[in-house]
Amino acid sequence: MRLTNVVQEWFTERKWEEKPEYDEENQKSTIGFDWSIDDFGLKCFFEADEAMQTFKIFIYYAEPKVPEKRLEEVKRFVYLINNNSGFGQLNLLENDRVIRYYDAIDVENASFEPAHITNMVNAGVNILKFVIPKYMAVCFGSKSAADAMVDDE
Repeated sequence: MRLTNVVQEWFTERKWEEKPEYDEENQKSTIGFDWSIDDFGLKCFFEADEAMQTFKIFIYYAEPKVPEKRLEEVKRFVYLINNNSGFGQLNLLENDRVIRYYDAIDVENASFEPAHITNMVNAGVNILKFVIPKYMAVCFGSKSAADAMVDDE
């Protein structure tokens, strides 16, 4: 449970009480927690897959939901963000009408330390700091995806 232990160490370093749930059959541990940036609440999840030796991070911006009438424009926005991002990937989960940031690392035959988790979380949070105001402008401000990308506000 090398990866799971690193995840637990990351939480312990922050003096957080959360503990990963380990699924012995699938050799995976998962943990979810809340996070916030500026005025935006986020739902975060980690998955450590011991068998595949991968670590995944998911950060959801789940409220407010994308208005049905703006889904196509938000799809364009997500496409533009992903074309301009060097880290992770932004996804629009159409059924739930929310966006999430996703990233993964393959740590087979490599070191994996809490600092790697911190770096992945920081990358996701920084991307979302950039994305969320623009996303809100597309969802509720009637901006086009292209206009939101060049908007410096």
